[in-house]
Amino acid sequence: RRFPNCYVFRFKLRVPKAYQQDANKKLNKWFYYLAKKIPVSEAINMIWAKDMSDDGSVFYHIALFFRAPKDATEQVALSAKAFFTKTIKATWPHILFISDSNADSLCSFTTANIIPLNPSKKSYNQDARYCFFILSKLARKSRYPTNNLDDVFGIKYSRNPNKRRNRSE
Repeated sequence: RRFPNCYVFRFKLRVPKAYQQDANKKLNKWFYYLAKKIPVSEAINMIWAKDMSDDGSVFYHIALFFRAPKDATEQVALSAKAFFTKTIKATWPHILFISDSNADSLCSFTTANIIPLNPSKKSYNQDARYCFFILSKLARKSRYPTNNLDDVFGIKYSRNPNKRRNRSE
């Protein structure tokens, strides 16, 4: 509801074994660092689900939500995807204090395109299900050893540039 017309960008971030103790803290720090790297007029939301691979390393399934222009075209979506791919590949290794040359092994961009989420489209329910419900299902089936759902699933919000604050209070 925060973005009536938005793009959803899905990807995975891998956490090297040396950082698995505080992986959620690193993800939180990365998200707010990423939010600072995008244009000031933009706010982003993130939903994440944590999982463990067969080799025991932790990774996150992530969906980033950001505002789409009303006159969005395929070219605008491709430009947004290129921008976020480049920015994510630069910021995740930076937060982990790892060389940028490792970015390809840490970041996986599996979806071909950014998914437009527009309530006026007929495919909205299907698109929303694809973006939201898959992540919550992944969190419930996570192989990460915990009994606390908050350890394997979360939501983050960046600043909202449209919100006006009353500074007189």
